[in-house]
Amino acid sequence: VSTQSTGKVTQTMPSTLWLLMGLVLLVRADQVHSDQLISQFLAMSGHAGFDWDPSLNVTTQLRYMLYFPGDSAFGYEMLYDTLDCQGARITARSVPGSRDSNNLRRMVLGSCGWQNVAVEHVYGCDPFTIPVRMTLAGTTHQFNLTVNPPGFAFASWESPDLIIHSEVIQWQNEPVIVLTISDSKEDACFHALDQRCHTALSSGQALRCSLCADEHAVELGANGCTSGGAWKHVVEYWCSCGQQCGGAPPNNTSGAIAQSLGAH
Repeated sequence: VSTQSTGKVTQTMPSTLWLLMGLVLLVRADQVHSDQLISQFLAMSGHAGFDWDPSLNVTTQLRYMLYFPGDSAFGYEMLYDTLDCQGARITARSVPGSRDSNNLRRMVLGSCGWQNVAVEHVYGCDPFTIPVRMTLAGTTHQFNLTVNPPGFAFASWESPDLIIHSEVIQWQNEPVIVLTISDSKEDACFHALDQRCHTALSSGQALRCSLCADEHAVELGANGCTSGGAWKHVVEYWCSCGQQCGGAPPNNTSGAIAQSLGAH
C-alpha cells in the first residue's frame, strides 16, 4: 500500500554554502538507465507511486526512485515537514519495492507535489530543497535534494562515507530521478572483489567466487572487506545472491557482472 504524508516546504535557492565539503550531481532527462529491474518496478508500481487523486489538487514536482545496492540494512526519511514556501504545503507518497517482489526489496519509488497551489503560482516555489535523513550500513547520514522542475535536480552531501549516483529516466514521458545510494567503504570492498575475482564473480558460481575471495583475502582486507560486516554484506552477498541481488552492483562497475547478478 502506498503511503502519503503532508508537510510544509521552504523555498531554498541553491547556495555554494551547502556545496562546501559536498559533492553535487546535475542530472539531465536525456540520460538513459538500462537496468531492467527498475523498468519492471516502474511498470508494476509507477501509477501507485506517482498518480494523485484529482480531488487532492496536487501538482507533482518530483518523481523519484531510490536504490540501495548490497545487503546492509537501510532506512530513509524525507524531511518535508521542516520546510515552508509561502504557506504552501507539500504532499508525498512512496511505495517500497518489497511490495511487488523480493528482488525489488532494495528499491523505493515515490513522488511529492504542492497541494492546493494554483498552477500559475507553483513555479514561484522552485527550486526547493528536501533534506533526506538516512541510515546505511549502521551509519546515519543526511543529504540534500534540491529540485528544480522539470527534469533537474542536485544532490549534495558532506559525509565521505556516502556515495550517490544520480540520473533521470522517463516514465510515460515524465522525468523520474533515480538515486543510487551506497556506502563508500562497501563500494571500495566490492571494487576490490571485482578486480581480483572478476571472472569468478561474473560466473554466478557462489563457491568459485568465495574461493577466489579467500585466496585474495589479504588484498580484499586492505580495501576494507574484513572491517565491520563488509565480508558478509559485500563479499559473501555479491558472490552468492545470483538472480536475487535486488539490482546491479555499486556504480554498476561491470556490465557482465550486472547482467549475471540479476540486472536484467
